[in-house]
Amino acid sequence: MSKLRAAMWSIAIGVLAVMLAAMLFRVLPAGGAVFVALLVACVALLSLLLALLVEVSPVVGAGGGAFGAILVAAVLGITIALAPLGLGAQRPQLTDLLWKPLFALIGVIAVCAAAGWTGVRLGLRLSRRARGAVRPPV
Repeated sequence: MSKLRAAMWSIAIGVLAVMLAAMLFRVLPAGGAVFVALLVACVALLSLLLALLVEVSPVVGAGGGAFGAILVAAVLGITIALAPLGLGAQRPQLTDLLWKPLFALIGVIAVCAAAGWTGVRLGLRLSRRARGAVRPPV
């Protein structure tokens, strides 16, 4: 598989996972942790389905998960930056966004990437088992 095709599959996983998680989140309104859990589950599910249909490497799933998490962070950041402010309100400064939010963002990206990696691995294992492929001895 070419690098361009792998990148397109990663972007497709990320965008579709964000869309599916947002739709499910609208049905179950809750906090941000629930959205992150839905995003992780959607990334894993879509990566698994993609691996069942197309034989891709686990790096594609990891890239899709990371892209989905970065996409959510970018949309949230743009929304916060462009939202109208009430009287006396201030936007968060760069010092407000360091350490705790930064580590949380890195953690969410890592968890989403791991979910994509795991989803593809599981999908490849299931597709090989369904085709009757024999695993080489370890």
